[in-house]
Amino acid sequence: MYESRISSNLARGGIMVNQLKTVTIASLLHDIGKVSYRAGGEKKTHSRLGADFLDAFCGETEAGQAILRCIRYHHAKVLKNSHLADNDLAYLVCEADNIAAGTDRRDAADKGEAFGFDSKLSLENVFNVFEGTKKEDKSYFPLSELNAREMPDYPVKSPRPIASPGEYAKILNDLKANFQRKAPQDMEPNELLRILEDTVSFVPSSTDKSQVADISLYDHVKMTAAVASALYRYLRSYHVDNLKDYCFTHGEKHRRDKNMLFISADFSGIQKFIYRVPTKGAMRMLRGRSFYLQIVMENIIDEILSRLGLSRSNLIYSGGGHFYMLADNSEETVQLLEKAFHGVNDRLLELYGTRLYVAAGWVPVCAEELMGKTTDEDSVFYRVSRKVAEKKRGRYSQSQIKQMIAENSQLNFMEPGMRECGLCHHSLKESLLSDYMAERGEEGEKLKVCPQCNGMYYLGKMMIDRNPEKEATFFVVLNQEKPDSIRLPAPFHNQWLKAVTSEEGNEYMKEGIIERVYSKNDSTTSEMIATRLWVGDYAARENGKILDFADLAEQAGGKGKKGIRRLGVLRADVDWLGAVFMAGLPGVYGTLSRYASLSRYLSMFFAGIISHICYKELPEGQKPFYLFHEKEGERAVHIVYSGGDDIFLVGAWDDLLEMSVDLRKAFRTYTNGQLSFSAGLGFFSPSYPVIRMASDTGKMENSAKKKDESVKDSIALFGTGGSDVDMPVFRWTELEEGVWGEKMQFLLSHFVFAGVNDEEKKLGMLSAGKSLLYRLLEILNEPIFNLAHFAYVIARMDPESSKGPKCTEEEKQCYSEVRYAFFQWGKHSGEDRKELETALRLVIYRMRDK
Repeated sequence: MYESRISSNLARGGIMVNQLKTVTIASLLHDIGKVSYRAGGEKKTHSRLGADFLDAFCGETEAGQAILRCIRYHHAKVLKNSHLADNDLAYLVCEADNIAAGTDRRDAADKGEAFGFDSKLSLENVFNVFEGTKKEDKSYFPLSELNAREMPDYPVKSPRPIASPGEYAKILNDLKANFQRKAPQDMEPNELLRILEDTVSFVPSSTDKSQVADISLYDHVKMTAAVASALYRYLRSYHVDNLKDYCFTHGEKHRRDKNMLFISADFSGIQKFIYRVPTKGAMRMLRGRSFYLQIVMENIIDEILSRLGLSRSNLIYSGGGHFYMLADNSEETVQLLEKAFHGVNDRLLELYGTRLYVAAGWVPVCAEELMGKTTDEDSVFYRVSRKVAEKKRGRYSQSQIKQMIAENSQLNFMEPGMRECGLCHHSLKESLLSDYMAERGEEGEKLKVCPQCNGMYYLGKMMIDRNPEKEATFFVVLNQEKPDSIRLPAPFHNQWLKAVTSEEGNEYMKEGIIERVYSKNDSTTSEMIATRLWVGDYAARENGKILDFADLAEQAGGKGKKGIRRLGVLRADVDWLGAVFMAGLPGVYGTLSRYASLSRYLSMFFAGIISHICYKELPEGQKPFYLFHEKEGERAVHIVYSGGDDIFLVGAWDDLLEMSVDLRKAFRTYTNGQLSFSAGLGFFSPSYPVIRMASDTGKMENSAKKKDESVKDSIALFGTGGSDVDMPVFRWTELEEGVWGEKMQFLLSHFVFAGVNDEEKKLGMLSAGKSLLYRLLEILNEPIFNLAHFAYVIARMDPESSKGPKCTEEEKQCYSEVRYAFFQWGKHSGEDRKELETALRLVIYRMRDK
């Protein structure tokens, strides 16, 4: 091994240059010249154009000049004759770019005789690489910038959109405006990363016509920075000074070195923790708890990255209580990881007992594996998942177990005057308990809860009560406890979380107690540099007021008096996603950059685009789905949680069912028909316990996934996870085409239902009350179908029997069609009978008085 040493901070001209930060910034900017080139810049190489563009901002500082060298010389043929010093960071960026490109670049299966570059090529959908996607079925993202508040960026089918020089010029100008405010070398990597996410997320990294252009420039430079910073730390730990030798002269040989770590962690106990809340104030508490756990995981990530001197470039994916990260394979990093997760679980035990646990694992990985060039072992995702599973089987260390069983340990110690929190049942001094915030101002005895539970309610209140269009809300991690703050199970020391306004945040900044700032969806810049978290934050309002569960149930059926007063609860997750990661993407496309890109797109959909779908902002050509009538305005639903690949929504039952169809169709468009999700949608009284709602719909979701285990892509309706009679399960296409498209449309065109379609009555339609529909439902639900009884009930509808000579020919024809259809659907015990039963039940629910 090499004996010389590379320092993380080199003194040049009296100025200390943080080389790890510099190499990260340089890696993030190394391909910025592609934007300049495609905007119609001079006919130079993109490396020269990038250096020329940034020269005006980098100035003569050592860090600025180091960044410019990395950009100008990041291609081997130029670097070879550069005469740079052997320890110049340009060698490291060049090799990291090669490795990242090796994870990106793949020949197109249908490339034909295509060759050369086309700067007007738009970004391909990463889901195009799934097997079975034909050339004519591919989809593409139009070139645009990312804006959480505008119409979402849905992919479109052929003809492939053109990425125009004008759009590139706009992106270039926006980058210039950012760099004029702050020079790149003065930015923190996370700040630059956010700017690049906003500007180049839909810019293709490569426009080689023979290759699949499905990796964005953002994902490519982020991967380059992850590899470069991990390699830098590894080389420093082994005292490697000659970057030219390791990264350039013998770079290909060292790609087989297991010099990086692939790290994963997974939260256990999330579901019970989130959903064990009282009905009173449930919406705010649910939102607060789910977001609290998201921040807990993000803070763990950022604490580890910060201690290692790394940035969020090294975060491959986070969402749904899970993350993947890339770092260096050094003893220092392994020791820090062990300390971090031991500290997290120590504090989780102290705060929540054994209800929450974070399992973590890591495996060594080489560059060739990231590039998809090794076939001699299981995928890195499979290997690291095994490590995490092993940790879950043996959760706690000996010292933690000793604390758990020792009678007088900190975890078990009880003293006089201690009482349990009314919500989480954690024991603490009675003086620390206070009235549950959701009940303040009401008469009678209040629930007494701990600061953690009230803090989570306050967090949820700040998230959904404040209008994001008018008021910015930040979430700050503090090193001191403040009113309404919540203790975080942090890796290394005590920290607290609090939602604040800009003014409050600035006050805490002056006190020097803020350690980290997060913002929700916005890329707003202020004195507080915030890490943006994508959060599905839609909440239905009426006259500015957030609707509670009872209000949502009251919205069922619209403003009239009809429509059963029920709350809909939807739980869903993506089908087969674990198999995609464990078994790998098809063929040569199973590279880390594609997994990272695929994960990011899923997070964008479930944490960002889902809110737009609630506003009925749908892909081009997709119209909002309605069960009975078109309704104005947005959906009467709340996003309780949506992230990773899981969703939990509540709303008026009819609006939620309609929105779920919109969501599934938009998701199929977004993933180019390659991924689906299965769901359970239960109908409940708004006073039904939340934990039971979550449990019942979870069982329904499982039943939906078992409908057709080779396909899944289904939804279970109505029931409580009990019998099949209570819980019809359909493929989504069966729900749309069979239940709604055929059975319900037949009912609405042949019967007049009071409060549903009586204003649209046409000549010849039959009248039907709830009693008739209930009789039909009863027969259809019988274990042994009674055809004679069914025939009798249908015969009672015959208008000739009731009207005699007054019966019109139109009514006779209508009855004939009803009799024939009902017999055909009812006498067979297959999908038709179940679809008819479900259509009847939906009509009854719509006819029922509130």
